[in-house]
Amino acid sequence: MPDEPRIINACAAAVNELAKTRLLIEALERESKLISERLETEKKAAAVLQEVNRTRSSEAEALRSAVAAKNETIAAKDAVIAGQDKLVQALKNKKTSPWKRFGDVLRCSHTRGFKVKTDSIRKRKPVESKIL
Repeated sequence: MPDEPRIINACAAAVNELAKTRLLIEALERESKLISERLETEKKAAAVLQEVNRTRSSEAEALRSAVAAKNETIAAKDAVIAGQDKLVQALKNKKTSPWKRFGDVLRCSHTRGFKVKTDSIRKRKPVESKIL
């Protein structure tokens, strides 16, 4: 049985190789599990980042809408101010006689409880004034 030590050595080598292979398989399985966990973590992170991106986009759109509304408000206020400026200019250009203005003041005083006879100041009948 001269082949017997050779067979025993071959069997021992195969057992040794099988043990190393099993260790390698265990290491590869652990690595595979860790890679799978990392993949799941990356998927969750990507989902969170997509949500953040959508939120930022909606916030940016809301800000654009707010700025547009602000600009419309400013334009409306500018239009009101321009209209008031035209009215002020028109009133400045309008010339009234001092007697008419004096009569208007006296009529306003009369409505506040003062008793002033406008007939004694004017020779004609008092005219109702239009107060703006």
